[in-house]
Amino acid sequence: PQTNAVVFCEGEERTELRRILSSQWSASLAASPMFPALLSGLMLAHELDTTLDDIKKIVREVEARTGHHRFTSRRETSPAAGELGSLSANMSGCAAKLANGTRKLDLVSAINAFISQHMSETPNSWVSLLQHRAAMQQTDLTYMQSRIDVQIRALFHLIAQQDNAIAFDTASATRSIAASSLQDSSSMKMLALVAMFFLPGSFIAALFSTPLFTWEDGQGKMSLGTRPQFALFWAVTVPVTVAVFIMYAVWMCVIKKKDKRRRNKGIQVMA
Repeated sequence: PQTNAVVFCEGEERTELRRILSSQWSASLAASPMFPALLSGLMLAHELDTTLDDIKKIVREVEARTGHHRFTSRRETSPAAGELGSLSANMSGCAAKLANGTRKLDLVSAINAFISQHMSETPNSWVSLLQHRAAMQQTDLTYMQSRIDVQIRALFHLIAQQDNAIAFDTASATRSIAASSLQDSSSMKMLALVAMFFLPGSFIAALFSTPLFTWEDGQGKMSLGTRPQFALFWAVTVPVTVAVFIMYAVWMCVIKKKDKRRRNKGIQVMA
């Protein structure tokens, strides 16, 4: 009897399939109905080995950057401040690849079980080899998962430390700004005090310099009297001053309403 099969593959899978088919196979095994299943198991196992090798390289690099390992043969290099995010992304990608590897291992185990059920024409040595290889790959997957978890936790703590350092620097800068603002406030108070000291005299001098008063009587003696413009001055100044204060009060009310409306929108968005 002759076994025929159609295999869909591309890229590295095609290369691996050609390598497997070019190997020396016994005539009985090549003619076995389980031979296509055996090929599928070998290809999946090879893909899993390739995935694990890629993950190991990335994990070694991250371990060397974070320093969270106990391998004395690796040279540690402190990660730069901007690299923590990319290192964390690499570990997340490795975790995703590892999950995909677990799925492939489940497929390999299912293929091994299928071959075992129909292995009357398949040598037991191949089945035992596939099962042993799957067990070793499972051990490797578990080990790599532990290393990835360690690096993810280490990166989380490193990022948290970096954020705390940034927050501390920000707090220090804020404290410096607050101290500068306090000094500016003290300076403004001094300026206001100086202005209060000179303001009454300036106002009186400006008021007396206007042609609202008469300084001499009809006999040429010095006296203080008012002219008709004096009443007009107060008739115009008082309403204008009141109008200015009213406009200021209206403007403050409008600003408070806008702020309240903005806060209400923010609360609704958060809810």
